[in-house]
Amino acid sequence: MKRTFWAATGFTLGFGSSVYLQKRLRRAVERYTPEQVLQGVTDVGRRAAARTRDLISDLRDAAQEGSEAMRQTEQDLRSEFVADSEAHRHRPARIRH
Repeated sequence: MKRTFWAATGFTLGFGSSVYLQKRLRRAVERYTPEQVLQGVTDVGRRAAARTRDLISDLRDAAQEGSEAMRQTEQDLRSEFVADSEAHRHRPARIRH
């Protein structure tokens, strides 16, 4: 009776573990099939492209903002230069003897 019990127990454990390992192996194979790998790569590519578009947009906005600030500063400096030139033009020249 003991031998029958242990034989049945061994058979059941062996059969159950082989079924479990087959399911687990099948899931692992499905995870790495070309469709799944392609889907994962595609998702990563889409996220990278979106981040790149955002970065380019941010850089373009920063460059535009910098150009506008540069033009405004140039305009301010030119008007200041013209004002100084006008102020000095109307003064009589100093003559040193």
